[in-house]
Amino acid sequence: MIIFGVNVIVVFLFILQKWLNRTAPAPGGRAEKPYRAFRWFFLVAPVMAASVFSVLFSTVLTGRFHERCSHALVLCMLWLFATSFYADLVFFIKSRRNRLLCIAGMVTAAGTVVPLTPLDNYVVLLGTLVPTGTYILGIGMLLAYTIGWLYPRSGGR
Repeated sequence: MIIFGVNVIVVFLFILQKWLNRTAPAPGGRAEKPYRAFRWFFLVAPVMAASVFSVLFSTVLTGRFHERCSHALVLCMLWLFATSFYADLVFFIKSRRNRLLCIAGMVTAAGTVVPLTPLDNYVVLLGTLVPTGTYILGIGMLLAYTIGWLYPRSGGR
C-alpha cells in the first residue's frame, strides 16, 4: 500500500513540476534540436511501449496476463516520469525550485521502479490492488503524463 502512495506522489510531483514550468520559454538556439527530439520521444514512447508489450504478451509471455499487463503499464509510466523529470532538469535549469523538484521526482520515480521490477515483488507489494487498482493507477498516470506533455505553455512552447 505504501508503494501505491509513492506512485501517487510521483504523479503529484509531475503535475506540480509541469505547472511550475508552464511559463518557462521553450529553449532556443543550440538547445532547440535536442528539445524537439525529447518532445517527440515523449509523445511516441507510450505507443511504442504498448506495441512492444502487445507482441510480447501474445507470443512469449503467457500466463498471469492481468498481472503482467498492469505491471508493464505502471513500470512504463514510472520510467517515463523519471525520464521526463530528467529532460526537464536539462532544459529548465534556471530555477532552483524546479531543479530540486525534478531531482526529487527522478529519485522517487526511479526508486519506486527498483522494488517493483520483479513481477513477484510487484504482486506482493501491491497485493490486493492487482490488477484492478493498478489498472486505475496506470491509466491515471498515463492521463497525467499525456496532459502534462500536451498542455501548451504560455511561454512559447
